[in-house]
Formats: sequence, structure tokens, C-alpha cells
Amino acid sequence: MVIKSIKIGIQEKASLAYIIANILSKGLNFITIPVFTRLLSTSEMGVTSTFSSWQTILYAVVSLGLVSGSFNIAMVTYEKLRDRYMAVCLAVSSVSAGLFLLFCVLISPIWEELTDLPYVTIWVMAAYMFLQPAMDYWYAKERYENKYKAVFWVSTTSALLSVLISVFGVWAAARGNVTYNLGAVKIVTQFAVLFIYSFIIYIIIFAKGKCVYDKEMIIFALKLSLPLVIHSLAKNVLDISDRIMISRICGQSDAGIYGTIFTISLMALVIWGAINSALVPEMFESLKISDFARVEKKIYGLITVFGEISIIAVLFSPEIIHILTTRSYYDAVYLMPPLFASVFLSSIYNIYGNFLLYKKHTVLIMVATLLAAGFNVITNYFFIKKYGYTAASYTTLASTLFLAIGQGIMQAKIYKEKVISHARIALIGMIGAVGCLLSALLFENRLLRYLTVVLITTKLLFDAKKVLKTGNK
Repeated sequence: MVIKSIKIGIQEKASLAYIIANILSKGLNFITIPVFTRLLSTSEMGVTSTFSSWQTILYAVVSLGLVSGSFNIAMVTYEKLRDRYMAVCLAVSSVSAGLFLLFCVLISPIWEELTDLPYVTIWVMAAYMFLQPAMDYWYAKERYENKYKAVFWVSTTSALLSVLISVFGVWAAARGNVTYNLGAVKIVTQFAVLFIYSFIIYIIIFAKGKCVYDKEMIIFALKLSLPLVIHSLAKNVLDISDRIMISRICGQSDAGIYGTIFTISLMALVIWGAINSALVPEMFESLKISDFARVEKKIYGLITVFGEISIIAVLFSPEIIHILTTRSYYDAVYLMPPLFASVFLSSIYNIYGNFLLYKKHTVLIMVATLLAAGFNVITNYFFIKKYGYTAASYTTLASTLFLAIGQGIMQAKIYKEKVISHARIALIGMIGAVGCLLSALLFENRLLRYLTVVLITTKLLFDAKKVLKTGNK
């Protein structure tokens, strides 16, 4: 593998591997956007967007937050019993998924009316609740231990097969003039492959863990994770309530347009997610030995680099929208600046959230996210009615800024010693967010846009090199 030959530390190799794997796996979905926006109507695209929204919200509750909160801390607490801990968590989440399945059986007659989704999707949702936790636990453990090779191959091959089968399935259904909703066809075929991979890992976890019940581990996991269920639910409401509300207020067609643009903006979040997953173990280890100087510099560098990536993406927005979508989506290009600014600011509240999580202040994380989600829903309700789906991109940005400031204030109160400069973080955040928004002014001037891209890319390469050097010291 190319990563193996790069002369950097194991954490940096792992981070690069996760970024590449995420870009390849998620990137395949982005590459297929031009295919699906031409095979599916905007309302059918709205079905896939609405399904994704409900899936994310329900998973936050049914999974009990076991992978988002306690897992990384458990990797330290149960260092010699990690496989056992994974098996216990999977058993707990499986019980929760079983209860959800019973719930699905009870509400199946009114599923379509309740969610605006085809009937078949309820069973896809139920299977996802059973199997996805296995994949999430396995990914988290491999990442924590910097074992990037298996994660790389599993994520890329499963994504490739999933994309190929879903494209073929939708194409065949469209060509055969079937009466099925093509959005539902895409959902079923897309998840079929992922379920096979998850089922295999599901079996492996139980085989290696050799345990389904450990009272101490269950109490440890639930005590830290249950407050984060509300956090995850609120965070998902913050991220995707706009799509559900657009569907209800403006219709599936507008939800399809907004959801597609929102999905495109998430490409940057894929990059940050991979960076943060590799950064968390290093942050926790540095805090453990009270030596945070090196990783502090890395945090500033990583946020700066991510801000530059976000601005470059906004500058290329007209080309991205024209390549990936059809004429029906072109006017939505102006959603990109606020959405990318929001994605960038999410990196800042992630950093603060990492600090709070290390101190096991999961309740504070929950409170901050709950307040931001409430702010988002209220502003969406009033502004989407008045200004349509465009308003949702700006309410999302405002809510993300609200959350970043809130968690920053909490981190400052919890950590009496100085481990990070809030002024420097605020400055980087302001420059990145404002840079994304102002980039919209250059949409009509291609030459000036391209010159700006060259300048920012040059700085990006210089800053990225500095970050990699920081990791080697």
C-alpha cells in the first residue's frame, strides 16, 4: 500500500488511510450523483434523502450511543478486554434493535403516512438497526489501535459493490418500467451489500468476544453513553431536521434538491471525520500524561487546513453542481457557501467535544447540542415557510456556530489549566466561515475564482506539510 511507504508516524499514516478510505467509499456515492439525478426524479431523490434523515435520527436512539460516547474511553479502561467489551455492547444494541423491530411491526400499517416513505423501507430500517452497530464498533476499535489496512479494504470494497449494485438495480428497474418507486429501489439495493459485510463482522465480534453479558461493562457503557443518546439525537436533528421539514412544508421535490446539495457538502465532513477519528486517541493520550503542547499545534494546523479545503470546495461549487446534477438543481448553488461554512465550524465543536468527552462530561455535550437543535428547529419552522429551502442552509450555519461557541465556553469552564487558545480557535473559525460565505461573490467571475483557488491551494499544501512535520516531532 502507498501509505506504508510514507515516512510519517503511525497516527499520521492511520489518519491518511482513513481519509483516503472515506474519500474513496463516500466519494463513490458522490460520483453516482450524476447517474441518480438523471435516473430518478427530484421527488424520488427526495425519498432517498428523507429515508436517510429518518434512518440517522432513529439510529441515534436505537444504537443507545454506545459507539459515540463510551467506546474510546473504554479502549483505555478495558485495554486488555477490548474484544469482550465490543461483544457486550453488540449484545446490548441487539436487544435494543429487537425492541425496535417489534415497534416496526406495530406501526407498519401507518409507516407511509407517518414518514412519507414507501412501505419496504421500514424493513431496511430494522435490519440496519441490528447490523450497523457491529460495523461501527469494529471500525472504532481498528481506528483506535491504528490498524488502518482492514478498515481501508472493508470500507472501499463494500462501498464499491454497494454503488455498482444500486446503480444497476435502479437502471434495470427504470428500463423495465416497474411500478416501484425508484428511490425505494435505490435504498434496498444500496443497503443489501452493506448488510452482508455487517453480518460477517457481527458474527466475528461475538466469536472473538465470547461474552454477551458483563454487568460492570454494561453499566460503564450506558452511564457514559445514554446522555449522548440525547446528544446524538439532538445533533442529528440539528443536521437533518431541515430535510424533513422541507419535505413537509415544501414537498419531496424541494427536499430532493436540498438533500442532494447537502449531501455534496458532506464530502468535506467525510474528510474531517477521518481526521478526528485518528486525532482522538492522540488527544486522549496527551491529556492522560499532561503533555498537550505537540497535539495543540496539530489541532490549529488541522482546523486551518480543513478551513482551506472548505473554501476551495465552495469556489468550485458551480462546476461541482453542473457536473453532479441536472438543470433542476443549478439555482441551488448558493446553498453551498453556508453549508460548507457550517461543515467547517463543525470541526471546532468536535474538538471541544473531544475535550469534554475525555473528562466524561457527556451531559454537558448533550445540553449544548440539545439547545442548538432546538434553535435549529424553531428557526427552520419560521424561515423555511417564508423563504423556502434556502433558509435552511443559513439556519444550519447559525445553529452550528451556536453549538461551537457553547461547547467552547463549557470547555473553558471545565479545564482550569490552559490546553488550547480559544482566541486562536475563534480567529481560525471566523476566517474559514467568512471565507466560505464571501466565495459566493466570485461565482460569476471564473478567472478570479481560479486564481483564488491557486493561491489557497498553495497555502493549503504549505500548511499540510507543517502539520505532518508536527506529527513527527
